[in-house]
Amino acid sequence: MASVRDLWFTEVKGPDGKPVKKKTKKHPDNGGNKDANRWQAVWIGPDGRECTKTHRLKEDAKNYGDDQEADIRRGTYISPADGKTKFEKVFQSWITTRKDPASVIRYQVSTGSTSSRTLETARSAPSVRARSTSALPS
Repeated sequence: MASVRDLWFTEVKGPDGKPVKKKTKKHPDNGGNKDANRWQAVWIGPDGRECTKTHRLKEDAKNYGDDQEADIRRGTYISPADGKTKFEKVFQSWITTRKDPASVIRYQVSTGSTSSRTLETARSAPSVRARSTSALPS
């Protein structure tokens, strides 16, 4: 079950033994940034590790955590860390499945130097066809 963590307050036991809210270091009164996200969505990923993402509103954090858990149950979950995978790594594992040597060469040439690109930047990069047609005279 997804939960929401308050990054500005924590509960501690007061002198009478009852829980009392205490400001954390991230609270604006203690030097924290008043514009920073306060609420942290927390869920357990399919690998058993805790995953988090911060939000400005508590409701947004709760909804995001619930959505991530629903994706896990449906089998459509994609870890936020997966977007940081280097494109070159994915490309090299995929290119080995190609049988035609001409296709392999064409794909290697069209991707160019990709060693520093992540999957996120590779998806947003213009296609080879768009680059080649934009160079044509009008």
